This record gives sequence, structure tokens and C-alpha cells, in this order.
Amino acid sequence: MAGSWPGNSIVAQGSSETLARLVLAGSQAVHTADAPTTPAMPSLAWRLKDQEVADVLTYVRASWGNTAPAVASDDAAAVRKQLLP
Repeated sequence: MAGSWPGNSIVAQGSSETLARLVLAGSQAVHTADAPTTPAMPSLAWRLKDQEVADVLTYVRASWGNTAPAVASDDAAAVRKQLLP
């Protein structure tokens, strides 16, 4: 999650679920013929506690001109639970 995101719809939406999934599960862009090597973000679920995820997402959602609601640790915990096998 690099750069600034003023007005980014994922950052600004009411629910923080998509961002929590990104932090906890990671993400990788789609491979194409023109871009066979794609940027990726590793999963941070092993490293960050629920409160730390909430703190990071609250910071991102309230910085760089964004005014989205704060994220509670319970929200991060709920997403983490969904991701468990």
C-alpha cells in the first residue's frame, strides 16, 4: 500500500473489509503478456495483531485527505476469522 490515496473508493468506503483483506491476505496483480512480473503485497496476518491492523487502516483511512470511519480491532478480527481455513 504505497502512495497517497485521496478519494480512493476502497480507502473511503464505509466498510474496511476490503482493506483488511488486503493487509491480512495480501494481493497480487494479474499477469499479462505485457506485464509478466506483477507487483504483490504479502500477507501480514502472521505479523500484525488485530489492533495493529485496525490502527494502520484507521491511519490510512484518515490521512491524505481521506475521512473514512475508524477501524475497530473487532472488524479486523472478523475478517481474519473469514480467512481461516
